[in-house]
Amino acid sequence: MDFRGLDLNLLLLLDALAQDPNQTRAAKTLKISQPTVSASLAKLRKILKDDLIVKSGASFRPTPRLQSIGPAIKQILNTLNEDIIAQEAFDPRHETRPLVLATSDVGEMILLPALIARLKVIAPHMPIRSVVVKPAELEEALGEGKIDLAIGYFPDITQSTIFQQLLFEQGFVCLVGDDHSEINDSLSLEQFLRCGHIVVTHEGRSQEIFENNLKTLGLKRRMAVQVPHFLSVPFMLASSDLIVTVPRVMGLRLVTYRLKMFDPPMPVPMIPVKQFWHRRFASNPRSIWMRELMVELFQGNTFKT
Repeated sequence: MDFRGLDLNLLLLLDALAQDPNQTRAAKTLKISQPTVSASLAKLRKILKDDLIVKSGASFRPTPRLQSIGPAIKQILNTLNEDIIAQEAFDPRHETRPLVLATSDVGEMILLPALIARLKVIAPHMPIRSVVVKPAELEEALGEGKIDLAIGYFPDITQSTIFQQLLFEQGFVCLVGDDHSEINDSLSLEQFLRCGHIVVTHEGRSQEIFENNLKTLGLKRRMAVQVPHFLSVPFMLASSDLIVTVPRVMGLRLVTYRLKMFDPPMPVPMIPVKQFWHRRFASNPRSIWMRELMVELFQGNTFKT
């Protein structure tokens, strides 16, 4: 039998007639016109080579063929509804797969404490895994599902298959040792340029914003030390007259190491921190839940303290 002309609307009509072989009531049930029912019934009779419903006295009755295929039609429609059309259910309370994030060490400092506390309540069995992925490999990793979300400043992610959402913006601060010989209660541009600088060249891209801004303003700082991590910075500052410029959230954590914190002595653009995900997972309930959680926890946060 050639069933290429048997579309879903015809199956719906078959199901309706199998339950009640009255064309007028079938039209009302399916919210279609009586002529549409008549035309569709004619197609079904041609495809199935059976009258399907016949007049018996003052009413219509289903043929044995319609009675025999009725349960199968119902099963097909249920399968379509439950396994294909219906959204996959997601219950974070029973989720054991890890939430995999690609972010920087600054991102970990911002995200992980709040995430750990929140997941303990709403998803107690879901572990968190933070990974470092090279910017050039992020799009592929998102598309393959190796990571759930990338969160941070990733200006190189430009593919149309990658969706993004702004969570918050943060600025920069300057840090010096508590007993700096020259910088006391304020930081001038002259002092900023005269001091030697610690430059942190970590995996994140936020330092590019600051460096490009200096070039735009025609300023050049004197690099004294270059390191790949933030961990050693407070110890170097405490024993020298060096200065460092870091994202605000990092500065708020490091300043507890007997350091002084100042706003930069020049205007500096904010760092846009976004979450990124692949189009493949745009309507996935688990991915939607994760993205909504990030918005709930972090969107609009200014990290002033």
